[in-house]
Order: sequence, then structure tokens, then C-alpha cells
Amino acid sequence: MHELDELEISYESRLGNVISLLIPVRPYTMHCAWTQEVPLPAIEEFTCRLLVLLDEVLPGDIREYFGLSQRECEILIEGLVQNRLAVYTDSGHLAPSSILRNKSQGSPDVLPSLTRYEERVETPLFDLLTLNIIAPRKQRRYRFGLPHLEVANEYKNIGPREVIEAFGQQYHAYLELQQRSEREIRKSRLYKISSCEAGDVDQVAIDVSISLESTPNGPIRVIKTAEDKANSRRPLTIEMEAKISDYLNEQSIPEHGVSFTTYCELVNDEVLARHIQRGTLDFNAWLNARRENKTGYGTPLTQAMIGPIYLEKNRRMIESFIRDQAKLWPEDATHTALWLASSVPLWAANGQLLSDFVYRIEPLLSASREGTGHICALLHSELRDNHSTFWSRIPNGIEFSGAPLEDCMEIFLIPGQLAVVQYHCQPSTDSAITVPIGYITVEGERLTRIESLLKTRLSDRQAPKLRWPSKDRTLDQLFDVERFMDMEQARDPHTPMIFFKPKRREY
Repeated sequence: MHELDELEISYESRLGNVISLLIPVRPYTMHCAWTQEVPLPAIEEFTCRLLVLLDEVLPGDIREYFGLSQRECEILIEGLVQNRLAVYTDSGHLAPSSILRNKSQGSPDVLPSLTRYEERVETPLFDLLTLNIIAPRKQRRYRFGLPHLEVANEYKNIGPREVIEAFGQQYHAYLELQQRSEREIRKSRLYKISSCEAGDVDQVAIDVSISLESTPNGPIRVIKTAEDKANSRRPLTIEMEAKISDYLNEQSIPEHGVSFTTYCELVNDEVLARHIQRGTLDFNAWLNARRENKTGYGTPLTQAMIGPIYLEKNRRMIESFIRDQAKLWPEDATHTALWLASSVPLWAANGQLLSDFVYRIEPLLSASREGTGHICALLHSELRDNHSTFWSRIPNGIEFSGAPLEDCMEIFLIPGQLAVVQYHCQPSTDSAITVPIGYITVEGERLTRIESLLKTRLSDRQAPKLRWPSKDRTLDQLFDVERFMDMEQARDPHTPMIFFKPKRREY
């Protein structure tokens, strides 16, 4: 009885991350000939049925049977002969052609159809990982800097013959992507391809959703779903999902910085601390506790947050918190949200969701309807090419040199107003995919703690550099150096730096 009760428990999956990856593609221009079975006009259909039933009919009998004029009868018969549905016999009778006999299978009850021949120029888009046709889409600016997969070796120098063969096998999928009706797709046949010209290699974004599903006794289930947002009619192929999975498995997680246990102590996350197992988060235990409403922080001013801040559910929560805080702002208040990056390889690797987050959050950071606040990333200058990686999705970026700045922790702080602090945990060691988890808060004590933690991260460094601004903003407008840094150290670039040795994560 107990086992049956366990089986009846519904374990809902929870979205933990959405990662955008760039897939290599190449468009092709093909001159194609198509044949399509189309229904005949009613009078032609009945004439064909009459021919099949009687085998031979005089033209005059057709005219008399349908009550046609001489000219109307001539046009009807000419159309049937031109479409190769009827032929004249030596005796001047009209008889069904061999094509009509085959289509009707010798029975007047089988509806005949007309085979229409059409030449069209088609422009399929092939991915260069599996050589499958994918949906075209508008290219958005946010795709620049997203992580990308390389062209598969077998498709780097592919010739037109292989592409033509692939199109011949997938033309039904192509017609589906062209939004053709099911009937049109079913009746259409690719007759021939007379030419095939390759376009330039390009990239399109594919979203990979990471969902977590708890189980009664563990381990947690990690569900990866690759989605082509430009096409809701056809899922990605198994081969494509395998290529994406291989890429994600090749990434590695940094080993320096604070451990998960230390993180819980630094940010006073007593909820996550209850679910530490072997030095990391027991996702299964946390999700089961979440389902039982046992992951609260004792006040609505602090709430758990799983997944990146730009997930739609999390963004709405942040919007709600900001609106509540804004009720107390003076009319001229404008705030900057400081976003301390994480060094995990797929941090902020999202296109549409992150762009929507910036678009919706920045206006809320100003008390004036005409004004706007700012979102500014805080990044280490030596970890990656920050400008090329993030400029198209994050409007402002400030770089810091010196000791390591980023690790598995990230902070989103609106000083004195709101903070989100999270740690990037791996739900599975088989992949570099991480799920950030932590809390959002407007509690004064927690805000002070998190701001102090950020100050500690930024201390003992030279003056930061505004790597890229939006709308000609200056460093002083975006970042309060006096508030967050040791001013004596920040002013003098010749002051000796104090480095710390990165330590491996504790277990």
C-alpha cells in the first residue's frame, strides 16, 4: 500500500535554465520542379467518370449530356486532352487515357485528379551539424557572443550532390516549414532539381531548456530539451540533440572560488544549507522540500529563486519587488543594477529571455516615466573577451583587473533596494550545465550583507574600466567607486596589488 501511494505522487518538473547556442547553417538556392495532384473542376471530373464508365463517348453526347454550347464543349474536351486525361480514338470517339485509367483504377467511383507541373526557386536552410533542414528566422542582434558549435567535419566541404540528395529526402519537412497545408504537402512531389547554389555559412540560435524533476528517493532527473523557437511544427532531430549534448558535456566548471558550503555561510542561506550533501546541493531533497512548502525564509521579503534571473517567472518576481520598492522613491530617483558575473562557462548565455529582461527591468529602475535606470555587468578583464561575448545582450559592462573576481556565485544588486544572490550548482556531473539557485531579498540586514560581500570582492583593485556603455554613459554614472572600492587603491594605479591564490572548491 505504501509503494502505491509513492507511485501516485506527482513530481512536477521545474525549469532550471535556458541556454541559447548558435548552430552553424548554410542557405541554398535550388531550382526545383514540382508535381502536385489537384482536384478537377466539377464538370471535368464528371466527364472523366463518364469516360471511365462508358469507355467511349462521342463529343456530341458530352455536349448534349451537360447541356453545353458548341464552344463550351470544345473548351472542355481540349482541356481534358491537354491534361492527358482523354484521347481521341480512330473512330472519332473520346476515350479515357492510360493516365486516367491508372488514376481511377478503372472505377468511376475513384475521384480523378490533375497532375500540375510547376517550377519554383526554393531556399532551404540546412544545419551543418546533421545536414537537416531547419526553419529560417529573423536574425536578432542578441545572437552575437552566444556560445557556438563548429561545423561538423563531414560537412565542411560538402558538395551540391549531397545537398540535393538530402533535400530530396526531406522536402516534406521543407514544405511544412513553408506553412503549406497538410493536403498540399500530401499531394506534392519533388520532380527534379536542376541546380543548387550554396550561400554563406551563418549561425542561428537554438534554445536548450534544462528542467529538473525530483524522485521519491533520488537521484534527480535532468531533462534537456532543445527547442527551435522559429518552428513550432517540427522538433529538432535526435542527431541534433546529440550534437548539442556532446557540446555541453565538453565544457568544464571552474574549480577556484568559494565552495557551496562557504557560500551558504557568506550569504546566510539557512534554507540551502539544510540540503548540503557531499559539499554540494542535493537538488532532489530541495525540490521535494519545495513541493512541501518547506523552502521558505520566514518572510515574504526574502524568497527562494531557482534558475537565472532572466527566466520569465524570475523576471516577474523581480519586477514585482522593484515596483513595491519604487513606491518609496523620490521622483528623481534613478538606480543602477550591478550584476556580478559568474565564471561558469554558460553564464548569461541566453538570447531572447535576457534581452527581454533588460528591456523590461531598466525602465523600472527610474522613478520617472520618461527616465530609465541601468543594468551593468561587473566582470573580470582577464577571464574572457567580455565585450564580444556580452555587449549585444547586457547594455553596460565594467571590467576589473587583478585577483580573480568571478566564481560559481553571482550577485544582482540594486544598492539599498534589492538583491538576488545565487550559486551555480551542477545537477549532473556529466555536463557543465549549471542551475543557479539562491534567494531574492529586500530585507535590510541581508542587503547590507550582500553589499558588503560585493565590496569585499571588489576591494584591493585598481580603478575599473567602463568596457562598453549604453547611450554614452560614464563610469561615474553607472558605478559608485567610493561606495564599493578602496578609493586610495582605486585612484593610484601604481599601488601594489594584493592577490589571493584561488582555492579549489571545498567538499
